[in-house]
Amino acid sequence: LLLLLGLALLAPGLSADQCVLTGRWINDLGSDVTIGAVNSNGEFAGTFHTAVMTPTKDIKASPLVGIQHTKTQPTFGFTVNWNFTGSS
Repeated sequence: LLLLLGLALLAPGLSADQCVLTGRWINDLGSDVTIGAVNSNGEFAGTFHTAVMTPTKDIKASPLVGIQHTKTQPTFGFTVNWNFTGSS
């Protein structure tokens, strides 16, 4: 019982330290996101390159910006400024 209580009390601190966004992430469809360093305010920037093909548009990497919170439960969000039109 004490071990479980100890783990429960330590878990929030461990999860915040282990949520590292910096790097390259690839989803099941082959789209990839590259995230740069997260600054002391939790802000980050990077690029999103979609693997979804369109016959009439050139697919280019698009810039993204976001923020990460790590106080209790690590959460993050980002928005992408698409460099092409006709995305679905």
